[in-house]
Amino acid sequence: MHEVDSEVIVSVEQQGGNALVRTRHTKKRTKGEFVADFEYRLSRESSRWYLEGVLYVDGNGKYEGL
Repeated sequence: MHEVDSEVIVSVEQQGGNALVRTRHTKKRTKGEFVADFEYRLSRESSRWYLEGVLYVDGNGKYEGL
């Protein structure tokens, strides 16, 4: 589901060695468009960023995806 051609960065919040990247995935389907929002939690050690978790976000809440 996480494809470079169909997911765009909506916002980035960085505080110290942590970052929260919000994205929106849109993909055309035969019966319309599928939209999904995600939040990527990252942490920084030295000069590298590490993915700590991915959340799927909808109107009812946030759900762990990783």
